[in-house]
Amino acid sequence: MKRQLNNIRFFLAAAFLVMGMQDISAQCDSWEKHPQGAEEAKKLHVLYRDKIKDKKYEEAFPLWEDLFKYVQVPLPAKKTHFQDGIDMYVQFAKAEKDKTKKKEYLDKMNALYEQMAKCNGEDATDLGFQAYYLYANGYGYAEAYKIFEKSLELGKEAPPAMIMVYMSAIAINFNKSKVAGFDDQYLLTLYEKFKTICEKNKSAKDAASYAKYWLEVEKQYSQVPNIFGCEYWVAKLQPDVKKNWENADSLKIYATKLSEKCGKDNELYKEANGQYRTLIIGVEKVRQGAIIASDTSSIYSKILAYRILADLDADNEADYKSKETALMPEFAVSAKEWVDNDTRGKDIYRYAFKLYKEGNFSGARNYCRITSKFLPNWGDPYILVGTMYASSGPRCSANGTGFDAQICVWPAIDEWSRAKAVDPSSAEEANRLIGKYSVFMPTKTELAQRGIAPGSSFTIPCWIQVTTTARGI
Repeated sequence: MKRQLNNIRFFLAAAFLVMGMQDISAQCDSWEKHPQGAEEAKKLHVLYRDKIKDKKYEEAFPLWEDLFKYVQVPLPAKKTHFQDGIDMYVQFAKAEKDKTKKKEYLDKMNALYEQMAKCNGEDATDLGFQAYYLYANGYGYAEAYKIFEKSLELGKEAPPAMIMVYMSAIAINFNKSKVAGFDDQYLLTLYEKFKTICEKNKSAKDAASYAKYWLEVEKQYSQVPNIFGCEYWVAKLQPDVKKNWENADSLKIYATKLSEKCGKDNELYKEANGQYRTLIIGVEKVRQGAIIASDTSSIYSKILAYRILADLDADNEADYKSKETALMPEFAVSAKEWVDNDTRGKDIYRYAFKLYKEGNFSGARNYCRITSKFLPNWGDPYILVGTMYASSGPRCSANGTGFDAQICVWPAIDEWSRAKAVDPSSAEEANRLIGKYSVFMPTKTELAQRGIAPGSSFTIPCWIQVTTTARGI
């Protein structure tokens, strides 16, 4: 094998020298140009081609090279000598591990393609294969892509089907690498161009080839799903929705994707999601009902069960949500919950916020405190308690104003300061509230009139019932 490779390199080196001296790009001659006559030329043709059939490229190459010097266009098969030379250069490039030598083979292959185009005219399929060989042998994706583009342009409405796959692969790679000119819009334009080509060739002689390669194009584009908008996803998923109309699990996946890409007002989303609910609601009522009824279920498992049912059963949504809410006090103090502290703390906080909106400040504060046990570095519970204190003037004074209303700001500032201390991300909101409400504190004169020293401890009455520091402005 080593001797064969050495022979190949010897013959190729000689061929490169001869071709360089003779400027092969200027020759487009047939059999009669061979110095020993057309019959001798045809004998050489058969001889070297037999060796190619036997894959004896190292023996075939010098015979082809000797013939090609004189006969480039062997009528009537005008491209045969070009294509045979190209095929041998490709074989040599594939076997060569030295990058510099591999490139030399591919450069010579390119030269043959260029001369073939000058002798026989440019051809989209030839260009497609030229680009493919460069791409497959790592010659340079940018150079290969330019030739693929030329093949696409020359092929017009029916270019070689295979180029779509390799153009997609290169374009997507360039897009991911942020190569200029290959942004998301370019990928979309290219995709739509290929899609149009395939649709126009559904009844063509090569329809099967276009269909086959279109599937490969879609596989390539599955790497960049985020470039597509709603119209693409509707067209893509509509057949799947119909095909899986009785499959709840599949419909849920399609509905979720449509919701993400098109929103919940999209008609296909409504259809898929509605059918999913129809299929699943009976099953889930039994499944989630068993969880709710079980003595061994955790409180959080029951809460999730009610949430699932509320999401599926719109007619009874309010009832399920009410039952979920009724479990929150028990969930807040349960010692046997499997859920993590972050999820648990935020669920309890949402319950606290619900109580706040209902006007149950005392209950809301209680669950804010429980939230802080699970999430000690979260500022929101302290922000909410401070907000309730600051807005308690009407609750804690005879006419909603005056000293009894103003002192509610003191513990509010304590809460907001605590929020900043445990959670720097809440500092902006805490500072805003402190600045807003500090102006409503009693004056130092009012404190003096009541015998209250600034900085002294003071217990706020009413529902608040906390000890704070007296402040005056």
